[in-house]
Amino acid sequence: MASLTTLEDYEPLVGSDTIERVRVKANQLDDLYVANINSTYYGGGVAELLSSLTLLMNDVGIKTE
Repeated sequence: MASLTTLEDYEPLVGSDTIERVRVKANQLDDLYVANINSTYYGGGVAELLSSLTLLMNDVGIKTE
């Protein structure tokens, strides 16, 4: 079974400095809650992107739905 992608999986591509900057910026959103809204639940590019984006946002501690 494949594991979910985490932010650290991108480190070889973008470098550790970029990963650290993302984590610092995510910490600034600690008290907020992000709701992703899209007109279609399935299909389409935005729906596909939001699924992956939500998982990565959760990985850095941003509360999403």
